[in-house]
Amino acid sequence: MKHTLPLPFSKPCKAVALVLGLAATGVQANTLQGQIGDTQSKALFEGAQVTLVELNKHVNSNRDGSFVFTKIPAGNYTLRVNYIGAQSNEQLVVIQENQTTHVTVQLKPIDSEVDNIIVVGQRAGQAGAFNRQKNADGIMSIVSADSIGQLPDQNAAEALQRLPGMFIQRDQGRVDSLGSVASTQG
Repeated sequence: MKHTLPLPFSKPCKAVALVLGLAATGVQANTLQGQIGDTQSKALFEGAQVTLVELNKHVNSNRDGSFVFTKIPAGNYTLRVNYIGAQSNEQLVVIQENQTTHVTVQLKPIDSEVDNIIVVGQRAGQAGAFNRQKNADGIMSIVSADSIGQLPDQNAAEALQRLPGMFIQRDQGRVDSLGSVASTQG
């Protein structure tokens, strides 16, 4: 009769191995990944609010328009995407057990009654800034680079003083000298 001695850490090692094994297999299980773009596939939307309606789970899209939901129970769900300046989008997604589901969402611009609109490339920057500000966890003021460029200020410090809660300390009446400081109030 062959007799084996148990290893001194066999039970704890087995438990740790089991937990790590389950965690490693569950990382990608029941995951929804997606990307949000426009109908012409020219732009990706950062800061769009993405919601799984039935679970009341929300995430915001990343800089490349991507989003991820993890640990979703298998089933059918309504995916809703909201973005300022675009029509809301809803679509049905099916989450399979132990699989990653990929979704592409294409947003359409809001139809308007205006006949002629001339856009000079700043709307996307402003819409992104508004969405980031709206979806921020705390109080935040965001100004797009395009908006700062249109201000009559001579430098960035003067533009900053236009934001709520910001002020600049002038040195010898000038903002651009070495002693100038931009600070927040409070």
